[in-house]
Amino acid sequence: MKNQIKVTVNYYRLDTSKVDQCKEYNELKTRLKKEGYKLFDSISMTSYDAKVKFFNDIRNKTFEVDTNYIFDNQFNTVKTESHSGYRLFDWKEEIYPNKSIKEGYFCTGIEALNELRQKTYHCNYCGKQYNENIGYCKSCLNSQYLEENQIHLLEVTEIGKKYKNTKTSKALLKEYNKVQKIARLKKLEESKAQKLDSIKKDIAASKTKYKIFKEIIKLNVSIDNVIYYKHNDSICFGWRTPLQITEIEIIKKSIKDSTILKQYKITFE
Repeated sequence: MKNQIKVTVNYYRLDTSKVDQCKEYNELKTRLKKEGYKLFDSISMTSYDAKVKFFNDIRNKTFEVDTNYIFDNQFNTVKTESHSGYRLFDWKEEIYPNKSIKEGYFCTGIEALNELRQKTYHCNYCGKQYNENIGYCKSCLNSQYLEENQIHLLEVTEIGKKYKNTKTSKALLKEYNKVQKIARLKKLEESKAQKLDSIKKDIAASKTKYKIFKEIIKLNVSIDNVIYYKHNDSICFGWRTPLQITEIEIIKKSIKDSTILKQYKITFE
């Protein structure tokens, strides 16, 4: 069972055009940077009311971190009866046209989360995470989208660490070629089977269509104005040009004597 990690959201809104609040903000910013926080500031894409509600919902409250997937500067919170979970940042601030207004929040109690981040590794290609450095991720080696010049991205690195490697080991390249060959052969076999199955279905549909139109021809109606829909096994009279009521009545009467056509759903336009 994973240990619970709980963090507390500390909300602030300061007007830096005022001397005392400007001093308070600068001191806060200096302290947070010294403690290792990295600011994520952005223009809000939500409405004013939605943003106010969000801040009211999270301010000065404690949340449990969802550790199923780890991010370097943010996290999801665990769902509860009162909310469906939030995406929170370690330190988040809104960008306003009035640059004097500084509104945002930072989370305290993230030491355990930072410790978990240092012990969590991820593939730089598919994003799969591991609780130890396994060297290279092999979950996506057989991906049809993985190209040879991207193989180096399979190296797993610590969450938050900037990835710089551009070299591929010969052993990994050899394994890549082996796995890709197997994957291509498997895909080829699947496509062969799908093609044959598709042809079989087309043949069956053609036989059904032949049987239906052989019967329709006996009705002495325009076969150009009749269509068979194989997706729902139905026949439509008048699909190209709408029929007159008298024509529909004649066709309906003729169909009653056909044991074959009565097996299908028939519509009129």
